[in-house]
Order: sequence, then C-alpha cells, then structure tokens
Amino acid sequence: MITIRVIEAKNLPIYNNHMRKTIISCFSFSSYPYFYGSFKNRKKTINPQWNCEINIDLFRLIDLSFSIHGYRYSKEDFFIGIVNLNFIQFISKPQINQILSSPGSLFQQEFPISSCKSPNASLLLSFSYSP
Repeated sequence: MITIRVIEAKNLPIYNNHMRKTIISCFSFSSYPYFYGSFKNRKKTINPQWNCEINIDLFRLIDLSFSIHGYRYSKEDFFIGIVNLNFIQFISKPQINQILSSPGSLFQQEFPISSCKSPNASLLLSFSYSP
C-alpha cells in the first residue's frame, strides 16, 4: 500500500483578478480508473494547502492524476491544471525506489502543474510505503 499525502500547490494563477478556492481530485489508473476523492481548500489563495491523505494498493498504480479546479459558490468550476504521474517510471528512479525498500519512510516530491497559465505552478506530494 502506498500512502500519498497531497500537501499543497504553489503559484496557481489568478483568474479575472480574483483568487479562488480550489478543489483537487485524485485518480489512479491501471486496468481500470479509480477515483480516490476530491478535497477542497476553504481559503482563497494562490498557494492552497489540502493536507489530505489517500491510500492506494500497488496493483492499482500505473498512472496517477491530480486535477485542480477553482470554484466559487453557485458558479461553475473551472480547470486550473493537472499533474499526471507515471508511477512505474517515477518509482524506478534510484533516489525514489527507496520508498519500497524502506517501509514507513517518507519521501516528498514537487511536480509541475501542466496545462496551467502559471509557468511555475507546482504540486507538493509525499509518499510512503507499508507492506
């Protein structure tokens, strides 16, 4: 089981001169897509913090996807950006494959948010493994 903590995003764009509350949705893909939930940030900010945790079985981890949307009460959500992660390639890197060989250890990694109007937007995640 891999535990993934969605910590925060940084440098999200400001739309129409308004900061927005954000929601992040978490998916994994293997032979089927799996939805792990959506988590809201209650503050209007360009650096939202979620501090939410999801547990995913290793056999469901080929690809991970984190979709970020902005929202306002009684308005339509709008797409901010996405982080797609090929977990097989990610875990095969020498400095990262320690996750599987050291159960319980924590590894943090920052990922660029693609399809985002802010070129330096990123998402901070942490990973740990428990057999």
